[in-house]
Amino acid sequence: MRLPKNAGVIVADGEKYLVLRNHGEGLRIDLRVEEARAEPNPSHTADMGTDRPGRFPRPGGAARETVEETDWKRLAKEEFATSLAGHINAAVRDGTFESLVVVADARTLGVLRTRLDAAAQAAVIREIEGDYTRHPVADIRTMLERAT
Repeated sequence: MRLPKNAGVIVADGEKYLVLRNHGEGLRIDLRVEEARAEPNPSHTADMGTDRPGRFPRPGGAARETVEETDWKRLAKEEFATSLAGHINAAVRDGTFESLVVVADARTLGVLRTRLDAAAQAAVIREIEGDYTRHPVADIRTMLERAT
């Protein structure tokens, strides 16, 4: 993959993100970490608080209907991705990045797509689905070099 000099590479999942900048030129990718943030969630939704599923009367009948329990972990990951989208929007708006590559798991990519403003969406030159947040920068560079 050809990555412009000074392009940003955002590597994210629902709990952690890395902001990398390419210092290489042409096909030579030289990524350096500019920022890293992690906000680990408890391993189980039950650790975040749980209650019995709610029950509501069914219209026109005596039977009661069950409502699914809230998935607090999923909501926390979506909130984290929304926060990242705001960070990306600000970075594009203030000129920190003119072009971006976003590498994220499917759920985080979905949240980012809906939360990035028009300028940030225009700056994204490539989206890659995958969870690379726990990989070293050298592995991320290799993955980008192999991307077509």
